Amino acid sequence: MENSKIINFDYMKDIWNRISDMLDIDFKNMSVIITDCPHNPIPQRRELYKIFLNEFECNEVLIASTSALTLYGVGLTNGLVLDCGEGTTHTLPVIEGFSAVHGVSRSNIAGKSVTDYLQYLLRLKGHDFNSSSEYEIVRDIKERYSTLEMEQYKLDQFKLLENTPNDPVYVLPDGSQFEIRAERFLCSEVLFNPQLINSEQPSVLDCVVKSINKMDIQSRKRLMENVIITGGTSQMNNFTQRLSLELKNLKDKNTSHNWKFYNTRDYKSSAWNGAKIIAELNT
Repeated sequence: MENSKIINFDYMKDIWNRISDMLDIDFKNMSVIITDCPHNPIPQRRELYKIFLNEFECNEVLIASTSALTLYGVGLTNGLVLDCGEGTTHTLPVIEGFSAVHGVSRSNIAGKSVTDYLQYLLRLKGHDFNSSSEYEIVRDIKERYSTLEMEQYKLDQFKLLENTPNDPVYVLPDGSQFEIRAERFLCSEVLFNPQLINSEQPSVLDCVVKSINKMDIQSRKRLMENVIITGGTSQMNNFTQRLSLELKNLKDKNTSHNWKFYNTRDYKSSAWNGAKIIAELNT
């Protein structure tokens, strides 16, 4: 997969068959819910229907947005879901239980962007992590130590050599170690300033504001009072606080209302909980 899109369906079928074997289940005559990101290509969804209805012989197939399922999973039917994951960031407004697809905003700036930029910053310091196993080390460093500052952290390569308060020490598999300094702040800044990696993709802030502005005025208040934040990358230190501060600093009358944010307690199972609710409905 790449940016939440399936690149090779043959590989995916192997994974689904493996899941079937591990759980000792048969997809035949079953009802299946498949999660998908908003604005993924329509041909991909058609292929998913084809595989599960024709090849796996399922009775029913529902392709549902992970964001909408997350909202249902926390017991809400109105809200704006911000899902910042590994491959994509997207925002989806939900009104009275229905996804407002015209209000979706999506960006490819997400967790992988942070990891790639951290890999580059570490290379500037003389730490080369090039192989796939070494890339996992960079990902681990990101997940442990990346932090968003409460104001824009401007790129200054000289800062990479400076000490910062409470610099953590990372121990490599071979026993060697080095300090994680300003790069833990710089890499995270990509989420709010994609220009750091010469990207024209929308930032996290852009996605939120664009989704709100796409909605009618009567719906905006309900959405801004119920912003559900989910996805692995959203668990980064100070993510919600930085987003809140950026929104307060905006000079936009359409987004001047008081925002309320809710972090999903268990982002890994929030969509699953929503899918369980849908599956238990009689209709």
